[in-house]
Amino acid sequence: MYTKKKALITGVGGQDGSELAEWLLGKDYEVYGLIRENSNLINIKHLIQNNRFKLIEGDLINRELMAFIIREHQYNEIYNLASQSNIRQSYDSIYDTFSDTLMGVLSIMEGMNKWSPETKLFQGGSSAIFGNSLDEDGYLREETRKEPVSPYGSAKLFAHNMGINLRENNGLFIINGIMFNHESCKFKKRPGIINTIVENAVEIKKGNKKEWHIPDLTIEINIGSSMDYIRAMWFLIQKNIPDDYIIGTDETYSIEYCVNFIFKKLGLDYKKYIKTEKKINNIKYKIDNSKIKNAGFTFMDNLDKLSDLIINKY
Repeated sequence: MYTKKKALITGVGGQDGSELAEWLLGKDYEVYGLIRENSNLINIKHLIQNNRFKLIEGDLINRELMAFIIREHQYNEIYNLASQSNIRQSYDSIYDTFSDTLMGVLSIMEGMNKWSPETKLFQGGSSAIFGNSLDEDGYLREETRKEPVSPYGSAKLFAHNMGINLRENNGLFIINGIMFNHESCKFKKRPGIINTIVENAVEIKKGNKKEWHIPDLTIEINIGSSMDYIRAMWFLIQKNIPDDYIIGTDETYSIEYCVNFIFKKLGLDYKKYIKTEKKINNIKYKIDNSKIKNAGFTFMDNLDKLSDLIINKY
């Protein structure tokens, strides 16, 4: 007898969580979404009437709650996408950052270890665990030395290492996804760089803004789409053997490149509108994503598709 797979998504109201919920519902999953009280439901309001989508209101760091729902539902898959993800803010709220980013993960792992050891977990990690570290050839790989330079990165690294510990010593199925910058047209409390560039370019195009100040155009970012990342999460959790994977595209550009690219799409010369400081020599890096590619995954979107998607929402 066929039984629908059950998945729990933490942070289901966010950019990635809401897109993942849509993706899994499209694959006939029964989806449970964990969301905090009074959270913004704009990204998932269209899912609430779906009888295969169930909202659980509560806090990830509530160990008793997590133990109960994991024991009760025996999820096939858990996707942990909840955390305080603003690096700058993590310095102002160190305790809250560690509570949200680390202690919540430990609640899940402890619940799995005690009550549902067959459950598979995708732990949404971050490239912030690397800090300024690079291999000698300028690449970042799964094995690259990890030296986080922020409370957020430090919390993510602790969670990453706990995943490895429980995977190797307790036999839990835990995938660590080391994720780089990715965006969509979904609502996000702190929009990503491509969304921010598009928003300001559109305002300039409409005549509502005369100029825009960007402190440093030389900072480099990896560009990815949320949908590619959602597909990657699901793809990896279907594997028979858990491991750590960098999830990042081949597209790493400076902010200046992205600004020029998007302004051109709107028929604007960015040099007429952008004010900036003297260029700083920032760290240049490349991503070695061969591990996930060799596993059979293909990234489908790029800066051109992503920027068009975001522009179209205006």
